[in-house]
Amino acid sequence: MCGRFRLDISPKQIESFYNTLKSVDQHYKRYDSWFQNPQDRHPGSTAVILTKEGIQEQTWGFPFHKRLVFNARSESLHEKQMFYPLLENNRCIIPATTFFEWSEKRKFNISTHDSYFFMAGLWRPEITEHGITHRFVILTTQANHEMENIHNRMPVIIDSSSMRDYLNPLNSFEDLAELLIPWNHGLSIELALGEQLSLLD
Repeated sequence: MCGRFRLDISPKQIESFYNTLKSVDQHYKRYDSWFQNPQDRHPGSTAVILTKEGIQEQTWGFPFHKRLVFNARSESLHEKQMFYPLLENNRCIIPATTFFEWSEKRKFNISTHDSYFFMAGLWRPEITEHGITHRFVILTTQANHEMENIHNRMPVIIDSSSMRDYLNPLNSFEDLAELLIPWNHGLSIELALGEQLSLLD
């Protein structure tokens, strides 16, 4: 699963991987402070994501029976009414530098060997008493061999070269199945700093 992540990169780094430069440029000033003040993102908080329209700030998690659904199992999306209508036109990508997982009450920082990576997701608009908001979930898949001793699930990580294919609604979701597999390009897994210090006590 993925219940917390962090993004600590500049908009210019995202620009190099995203081919909607005019749209991205228009949003730089709006999100500049967000990128300059990286924080851990958790369900219910806002995050910057990429859609086919460009960069957007959305809230993490779909409300469901007084709780938030923040992950979606990629293997069963077609079986879930919450997700099925979103598969073709409401895909998104969530940039991150680290995601976090807990095992035996210890927190681990997990990242790829690149300076940042991109997680697959789905988003939807939602009408509230305050107007229309936009929300997203992160897709998960079976853990790879590096993760399986910590958790049996992990976020779907999209290679930068496949980002446009994933966002393009002309590509059937079924044809993208090969992208929704466990990351096989290596992970960096470390105990969080606080956990390392506790081991020294």
